[in-house]
Amino acid sequence: MKNYQLASAILGISAGILSFASSASAQTQETVTKPQSGLEDANAIEDFRYDEISKGNNTLNNRYQGRIRLSFVYNVKGQFKIVGLASTGNSFGNDWTNVWDLKTKSTVPTTLSFRQLYVEKDFKIKGNDSQVLLGSFNGFQTVGSAGISSTSGWLDGVKFRTNTQIGHFDVVVGSLFANGNPDAFTRQRKWNYVQVEFDRSILKNLQYHAGYDHFDSDDYIQQTLTYSPEIFGRLVLNFMGDGVYDIQKKASSYEIAASTDVLGAISKNPNLKNRLKIEAWYTQLASALHERNSMNSAYAGADGSMWTERVSYNIGKKRQINVYARHLNGRVNRDMIGISFNPGSLMKKKN
Repeated sequence: MKNYQLASAILGISAGILSFASSASAQTQETVTKPQSGLEDANAIEDFRYDEISKGNNTLNNRYQGRIRLSFVYNVKGQFKIVGLASTGNSFGNDWTNVWDLKTKSTVPTTLSFRQLYVEKDFKIKGNDSQVLLGSFNGFQTVGSAGISSTSGWLDGVKFRTNTQIGHFDVVVGSLFANGNPDAFTRQRKWNYVQVEFDRSILKNLQYHAGYDHFDSDDYIQQTLTYSPEIFGRLVLNFMGDGVYDIQKKASSYEIAASTDVLGAISKNPNLKNRLKIEAWYTQLASALHERNSMNSAYAGADGSMWTERVSYNIGKKRQINVYARHLNGRVNRDMIGISFNPGSLMKKKN
């Protein structure tokens, strides 16, 4: 009964927000432009890596893995956008597929699935830029996500965001159900998730984030601080601290991280910026939050404390090729080396 009531509320809220967004957009549109319709952006990212998970001297798993992510943005007459992401992978926290498992001497079949597919509408509220998303979108972050360039999960529902003078607000209501089915058209929904988030720049290079989540029967408080100090006018280091607390279980997980753009920090040459990056982070995952922990795409299968280091280098004028090595040391160890090819937008820029 509670799920039915929440689902009904979500539909009502969604309809109300979309209706308000349309009227607000119409009221604030000052210049009549020719309606635009068509594919606005598209991208295809391919990844390949060797991944080994071990405990002590025992190799638990080692395999060659691949990943494909196809995304697009379709503009509907300048009124709203349809955004989609199709990817490989068979579960919420993993969009990789085993090209060849060295222990079982086998591959894991996979298909491309629309993990994310939603309608996006931009509008203004009293002059403030605002946006509403309706459908299946990327809306879930948790402790343990440091160093992850992309998340593979999804959240089904409605998301409202707005920028104000005091900060940036997000409100999400929907379904967060990691049932192993990545297909947005056929997966089950539970209508079990509510999220309220707030972001604000405290100082020039200090960013604060606070959030409240209701997930299934638990309530969570999450806070994040990011700091990027400048030395001699250059960004040398980036620091991050992230923590989440489960009110019902009285348990918490946290993470601290640091990263640096090595060549960009020591040279003024723009060709060396965003080339060589070194990252390190310490993560403590509470076993009481196992379900939430396992929804992280970097999760190695064991809670507890872990150290992770990652070194990456971008190749090409547009940094479209990334090679990296990563090591995780915890209750289980995980080592990987990989390469990622991101050509950028496949759409030709208009002169």
